Amino acid sequence: MDDCAIAIVDDHPLMAEGIASILNRRGGFRLVATGKVAEDVYDIAERHRPDVLVVDLNMPGDIFVSTSRALAASPEMKIVVFTASTSAEHAVKALNAGASAYVLKGSASEELAGAIAAALRGEVHITPVFAAKVIGALQSKALE
Repeated sequence: MDDCAIAIVDDHPLMAEGIASILNRRGGFRLVATGKVAEDVYDIAERHRPDVLVVDLNMPGDIFVSTSRALAASPEMKIVVFTASTSAEHAVKALNAGASAYVLKGSASEELAGAIAAALRGEVHITPVFAAKVIGALQSKALE
């Protein structure tokens, strides 16, 4: 990866710092902005134009609306959800809002980096142990 501009939005500063540190150690990533609330997703997308925005779902504000607005402002940007939420409904809403990846916070750093790389290639990535649950939810929704 060649100097991928990354932004992180998580309401836990230590989590954002940890993600930034891990990606920095891997190389090829450059942190351009951080935020703490859902509205920051749109502001960062518009002002900083990162290649990838890593976001948590559980924070103040409507992250799904902010994600959609951010991608409308910066359609080439990729959204990688990095969250503790194992709700298939949340995953489906995030993907419908335009997220390219859904990674659970219990995952290894290699998976987060792999999800970012997959998103940059235009692929969709879901934490493998969680993917079957998300696919089941999508299939149920399609049958409605």
